Amino acid sequence: MSFSFEDSSWKISYDDDRFGIEHNITRKNSDIEINPASSDIKKRIDQNTLQKSIYLLDTERKNSTNLVYSRELATQYAIAHGAQEGENGYHEFSYNCTNFISQCLWTGGWVEVAGYYKSNSGWWYSGGWPFYAAYPWHNAQYWYEFTNNTRRGERIYNIWDLWFGDILQYNWTKGYTMDHSAIVSYRSYTGVIYMTQHTPNYEGKPLSDVVAGDVDGDWNYFPWRMYVNYEM
Repeated sequence: MSFSFEDSSWKISYDDDRFGIEHNITRKNSDIEINPASSDIKKRIDQNTLQKSIYLLDTERKNSTNLVYSRELATQYAIAHGAQEGENGYHEFSYNCTNFISQCLWTGGWVEVAGYYKSNSGWWYSGGWPFYAAYPWHNAQYWYEFTNNTRRGERIYNIWDLWFGDILQYNWTKGYTMDHSAIVSYRSYTGVIYMTQHTPNYEGKPLSDVVAGDVDGDWNYFPWRMYVNYEM
């Protein structure tokens, strides 16, 4: 990883272009310490532009073998919908965290995969009763198994290495079954990582504050680096 200062902006370059970090991690000086939960950053997310970008990306991914995950679109969706109640047209599950990150990933360019709804090989959303979505779409453990068996990302071992658009999963009881999923919605130049999630709903919570909630030290963390250029 290397840093450079160009055109009044800091740029961070990562060695492996699968992660798409070089062209994404660019922050102007005025952006460095902006809390993504503030109204300022939300004002930058023009919903019409976001919806047009999603439409164009969806059209492209249906007709292309070049599968691309846009960290920008995924995190823009997360920031826009993380704290709100309701599901922006999606079915809301009792435990809704993984459903929400799947919405972010789909917005960012993940292609749905057909499969039996109770298997870990399919990732899709139908929105219709009785099978609103495949288990990997809305269940944290099944999402873990699906992603672990595909080439859409890889496990990393330090939560402080997460970048925006990456996923963090948790186990609450020192085990290895996933209990929760959240997305990194922003990372400042100084390295502050902000998390966004559902159940409970919040947007732009510093990861340091999240970790501070583990008062008994019982949680296990499972961070994921998501590929920008991925395979089915």
